[in-house]
Amino acid sequence: MILSSILLYTVAWAFLYHSFTMLKSNYLKKETQKNNAMTVAHAVLSPLLCFLYFCTIASPFGFYEKVNALIIHACLFSIGYYIFSMYKGIQLEKKFPKLLVFHHFAGIAYMACFALFPESPSFLGWGLLLHAAAAPYHTYLVIKETPGHRPEKAQFWYNMNYYSWMFFRVILHTIYFIAFLYYDFAFNDLSLAARIYIYTIFIIAYGFNLYWMVLIIKRRKQKKKAILSTL
Repeated sequence: MILSSILLYTVAWAFLYHSFTMLKSNYLKKETQKNNAMTVAHAVLSPLLCFLYFCTIASPFGFYEKVNALIIHACLFSIGYYIFSMYKGIQLEKKFPKLLVFHHFAGIAYMACFALFPESPSFLGWGLLLHAAAAPYHTYLVIKETPGHRPEKAQFWYNMNYYSWMFFRVILHTIYFIAFLYYDFAFNDLSLAARIYIYTIFIIAYGFNLYWMVLIIKRRKQKKKAILSTL
């Protein structure tokens, strides 16, 4: 059931990608634009599914429920995206995209924890909200490749990437990890295997987020220096 669902969602993302061709938009002419637009779609849809789940079915924080089929399918939906995105990334890049593949494998591993460990608390589904961080940068990439685009529009989304990543992947992820620590010590109902798996994924994901945050800050400084040198 799980593998068939992942296959179905992967095909759905492939269909979305190819449907961009029918839109005849300047923003979706190049293959790389379509790929980045797909990432923006995932960055919007995944958090939306998260909000719908916690605002309608689970309690607001999900501490007192175990994962159910709905949150599992929301995660499998993201796994489908990661698989197809990884395929397109390898296809479009001239060299093997190591960072993208590492990031996507980490994302798949995190989303898989709900299926692997059904005793996990449903509040771990709030991790879907962190996907929203990718929206500004990939919007910037789509606009940058659009013929006749306004530079100030692209620059706006480039600047928003810093605030988005800081909020979702550093501040919110820190709060999220502290909440999990509280849950683990307060309820103490996870198996040893689940603890090792979840903590490992948390540490890897958090390390990646901090690494990327440092890169974003460095790039911002370099861009500011380049602008100032032209004045």
